[in-house]
Amino acid sequence: MVMYAPRRFGKTSLVFRVIEQLEQMGFDCVYFDFMPVFSPESFVRLYTKALSAKQSNLNRFVTVFASIIKTIHPLLAFGQDGTPEFSIDFANSEIDETLISQLLDMPEQLAGKNKRVIVFFDEFQEVEKLKDIHFEALLRSKIQHQQNTNYLFFGSKTHLLKEMFNDRKNTCL
Repeated sequence: MVMYAPRRFGKTSLVFRVIEQLEQMGFDCVYFDFMPVFSPESFVRLYTKALSAKQSNLNRFVTVFASIIKTIHPLLAFGQDGTPEFSIDFANSEIDETLISQLLDMPEQLAGKNKRVIVFFDEFQEVEKLKDIHFEALLRSKIQHQQNTNYLFFGSKTHLLKEMFNDRKNTCL
């Protein structure tokens, strides 16, 4: 699903209300804002954080993460208040299409067979920052095969989103 409107029209507020209702119904919802993404590395770090934040069982998340993504080391630690915190170490890893592809598999793997995951991509037009790694094509190749994960794309640069999703010349999404 795609939703677009000019800035300050309440898209994000609406999405947060929808997420709240969907989570009450038993869906796992992941909200991800593309605005702070400025590189493939920042996407990996921020998207991994968004995925882990919605997990009630961080041990399972670390296990799934480690089984899918071989080049990044998951780190599970405890904060000062005793709550578990997930982070990653990719100091010796190259962030390339393979790694991004593996990361895009995570929601489907976390969903399992009896759960649905919904990923909400806010300010999706900012994905242009990741064109060097062919992010749109990678995402499309993943989402068309995922059975238990759905996506909502929304943003404020209406003309860019319309072009991304409606222009026949743009074969990525």
